[in-house]
Amino acid sequence: MSFFSRLTDIVTCNVNDLIRQASDPKVAAQQILRELEEGVAGARRSARTAASAAERCDCEIRQNQSQIVYWNSQAKSDLAEGNESGARISLMRKKEVEDLIAALQREEQAAKSTKDHLQTVLRAVEARLAEAKRIYRELVPDSSVEPHTSTAQIEHSLLNPSEVDTHREQQIDEELERLRRELSAE
Repeated sequence: MSFFSRLTDIVTCNVNDLIRQASDPKVAAQQILRELEEGVAGARRSARTAASAAERCDCEIRQNQSQIVYWNSQAKSDLAEGNESGARISLMRKKEVEDLIAALQREEQAAKSTKDHLQTVLRAVEARLAEAKRIYRELVPDSSVEPHTSTAQIEHSLLNPSEVDTHREQQIDEELERLRRELSAE
């Protein structure tokens, strides 16, 4: 029997209840660990795919922006030579490229949004995996269950390392500052 059919099942589950209510908690914990590790791998693949799609859109946008400059220049040149129909054709091509860029920008934004969402899901699945490993260690104290892949390693493989570090550091700094304010108010 599979415990999870989707990543959202993993994110919304109560791992502790699933394991403790099973007829054989150790077996259930082992199966849940396997499924969670598969979930992490799947979430990682999906996040990488979304990041790659965003990068491809960005690259294509940059390539097409040079076409706008070219067609605008061509229209000016045609007009300077008295070739109004050539200028119109060049401006129509320029407009086509602008429309393409607008669509690519929307696709890029959607891909970035998907990437951000999937990275959040990935961190949540990682948290569930860590929770399941802690529970398993309690059930089988002599086990050597080690974290398979850390959230930081996964994020590092998906984003620019400085982007991850800066974002995480900022979150931690804000949280520390909030705790300091709470302590000073007491």
